[in-house]
Amino acid sequence: MDIQILTGRKVKVTLTREDMSSLNITYDSLDELTAQTRLAVLKILAEAKRTACFQPKYNKLIVEAFPEERGGCTLYITAIDDNDSEPKVSPAGPVVFHFGDMQLLIEAASKLFSQYCHRIYKSSLYRIDNDYFLVIYPLDQAENITIGFLQEYAQKTGEGEIYCAMLCEHGTPVMEENALEMISKFLY
Repeated sequence: MDIQILTGRKVKVTLTREDMSSLNITYDSLDELTAQTRLAVLKILAEAKRTACFQPKYNKLIVEAFPEERGGCTLYITAIDDNDSEPKVSPAGPVVFHFGDMQLLIEAASKLFSQYCHRIYKSSLYRIDNDYFLVIYPLDQAENITIGFLQEYAQKTGEGEIYCAMLCEHGTPVMEENALEMISKFLY
């Protein structure tokens, strides 16, 4: 079990298949209404308190679970105030990647979507001359997972709303929404 405090209210917990077995849970069996899931979360929070001094001061928790490739899962546990009506997701700003080769773009986008779609808030695709620019809004920019993955296939050319606005102004939109999903679904 790997525990990483992201903020005073949020912790990331990576569970291996063995961790999940010892907690007597599987990704498919996670359900807030079952006693087993609640017990597992309590054990995880106790471990987070013991090893990482994670002690949220609020009573309500939001637990987000994402499957991992080797049978484990990653949990994001966020403590919320009783006055919070709903959790607020704050995606990072846009990050732009340049692809000079369409086949490489298709391969990278498809693999990114199949492995990390839960880490991307939204995506779009633009073309300037014969070059393609993939814009992603990663949810994990602090961890650098999706950005690191895409840098194996393309060059990161910029980030931020201003850079993206320039791209929108000078580029031709190919897919303005859900580019990763559309490429993966129709082109791969």
